[in-house]
Amino acid sequence: MLIFPVVRISFQKEINRVKRHFVLKTLNHAIEWSLGKRLKHYLMWIFAGILIASPWLPDEAGMTVLSGLTKIKPLTLAILCFVLNTLGIFILLVAPL
Repeated sequence: MLIFPVVRISFQKEINRVKRHFVLKTLNHAIEWSLGKRLKHYLMWIFAGILIASPWLPDEAGMTVLSGLTKIKPLTLAILCFVLNTLGIFILLVAPL
């Protein structure tokens, strides 16, 4: 949870600069044009959820995506991370080896 305020406050300039980059701006418009704004938003949440729930990928990457690109509250992020981590562990335990 220490990552949340660091990304939200300290890296906001860098996040805005990356959002304005030509390649990412073009890619963003292409995705919005082909899929729609709402579906693009859902895909971002799904991507961040997979990053957080996966035991092999760092949770910090998903938290950075959510805290930098959305307007999520810290308590909501903590609950979401707990639920997704629990779900990831549960899937590992249930999955046949």
